[in-house]
Amino acid sequence: MSVTSFKALSIPNKSDCIYTDEENIWKLCEYIKNTDQLRDCYVVFISNDIQATAVFQSKNGSELNDCLVVWDYHVFLIYAPENEEPMVYDFDTRLPFPCTLREFVIRSLKSESMMRSEYHRLFRVIRGEDYLKSLSSDRSRMRTADGTWIKDPPPYPCILNKDGTNNLDDLISMDKKRCQIGEVINFETFQRLFLKSLVC
Repeated sequence: MSVTSFKALSIPNKSDCIYTDEENIWKLCEYIKNTDQLRDCYVVFISNDIQATAVFQSKNGSELNDCLVVWDYHVFLIYAPENEEPMVYDFDTRLPFPCTLREFVIRSLKSESMMRSEYHRLFRVIRGEDYLKSLSSDRSRMRTADGTWIKDPPPYPCILNKDGTNNLDDLISMDKKRCQIGEVINFETFQRLFLKSLVC
């Protein structure tokens, strides 16, 4: 992959990362694993109990609805060096790549004040180093019930941890008892953690 430098984080070109959110972000972490940058990276899974979470400014969304897509889950990366504005790397957004977390929260996540409570989002925040070690996906979510691929899988082997057991569903789940990887927080806590205040 060729490299493009955004801010201080050097990453693969966005056009090279065309697979699932979790694998694109894992590959990004792998790309920078031997640098000091990874320690300032956080992988974020968004979902909720009904696995229906609204994300605006999505590539596949209609402009009539502010490019809204309701995902079962979504994954992006936050690069948050000390004393610098956090940046978001989302391979599925129409926003700049990267964009500030503040812009991402305001334009892609938006306020939950008009949402029914069951659609409120939860965030599983995982340190980049931990995500590299923990993700394990057999790509079963990329197949239909009869086993055919929803779209062509990546050319490289499945990403598996040392146990080799699929845990993607566990990471997507926001049940703290089911999965202890990372920290599960609500939207308000997420904003205060990375932005120190509420922006929407």
